[in-house]
Amino acid sequence: VGILVAMIIHQFIRPLGLKSWKKIILSKRILSLMILVAVIRIYGAFVEAELPGGVLLVDMMRMELDSIGIPLIAIVVLIPFIAGMTSGLAIGFVGAAFPIVISILGPEPHMGILLATTLLAFTSGYMGMMLSPVHVCFVVTNEYFKTRLVNSLGGLLKPAFVVMIGAAGLYLLIRFVLFPGPGF
Repeated sequence: VGILVAMIIHQFIRPLGLKSWKKIILSKRILSLMILVAVIRIYGAFVEAELPGGVLLVDMMRMELDSIGIPLIAIVVLIPFIAGMTSGLAIGFVGAAFPIVISILGPEPHMGILLATTLLAFTSGYMGMMLSPVHVCFVVTNEYFKTRLVNSLGGLLKPAFVVMIGAAGLYLLIRFVLFPGPGF
């Protein structure tokens, strides 16, 4: 709906002919983004689905991960990071990881937990995206400056580490100082 409204507003401000709109709408980039959004929505529906026993899939995932000893904080950091690395897109890591991350917090999580977890998960996913060899900006920059991907990646590791340390500090500040409360 938002894209449709934007297209209508654009048509009033800077009118385009039908041929131009057809070229824009049927471009490979637009179609691939539409497919990506659709797949993410379907994925989110599966993650939030009830299993035959009435238990939510995400609750079952949380119980299984807890039973094998994986701390929830590791899930909050690793799932978005891996999603960011594999997709190279913000919409990719948010769409793939956030249904799981937010759902593992349980129904109606404490405000401090929600804010701190969202900050940590987004930062982790963003760092994964920035370090991804499939991130378009990273690839184009390396092509433009004729540099090797591995060399450029090495230069990003220290800043990414500093950002993650900062995010961890903010997580602790939000979670335990600004909004102390129950939960993980």
